[in-house]
Amino acid sequence: MKNKSILIIISVLTLCIFAITGCSSSSKTTEETKASESTAQATAEKFLYEFYEVNSSKDAEDMQAPDNINKAHDKFKTVTTSKDLDSLIANRFYVRNLKFCSTNKCSVKATKIEFEKTFEDKKEGKFGFNYTASVEATYDKDQKSEKDTEKGYVGLIYEDNQWKVYSNSINNASKMLIKTK
Repeated sequence: MKNKSILIIISVLTLCIFAITGCSSSSKTTEETKASESTAQATAEKFLYEFYEVNSSKDAEDMQAPDNINKAHDKFKTVTTSKDLDSLIANRFYVRNLKFCSTNKCSVKATKIEFEKTFEDKKEGKFGFNYTASVEATYDKDQKSEKDTEKGYVGLIYEDNQWKVYSNSINNASKMLIKTK
């Protein structure tokens, strides 16, 4: 009888240890996922702030030259996959920003970007976010500002020990960025 009591006590203690250990590692995984999500979102934010930033109409004119198109996209190399960089060059959305600044003699920047997580694949190491970017143009001549919003999607993948943009699209284009004077 005494042996059964000792066996039951040892069994209960063992189960308690497994339960405590299992619960703590489970909460650790949740914390790691949240940390990964915030790091992925920070990469998306960096990409989008760079995407919407054109510092002057002179820079924009220089970067539109056929020889400089690839150079204009160099700033995205650290935050995008090579496939997405090729896509970014092909879809010409960044060139649209350069052309807008060159034609309208202004600078452009994002003043605020809001995210909504729409996709997560832990197994593949991917996140997707819809975003709304508040974009501001400041005209060289009179320093007046104009504001608009643009909505899109950005997908991230964990590659080479860092988050990188593997997909991006504009779903609701800014009317301001497509006008010419």
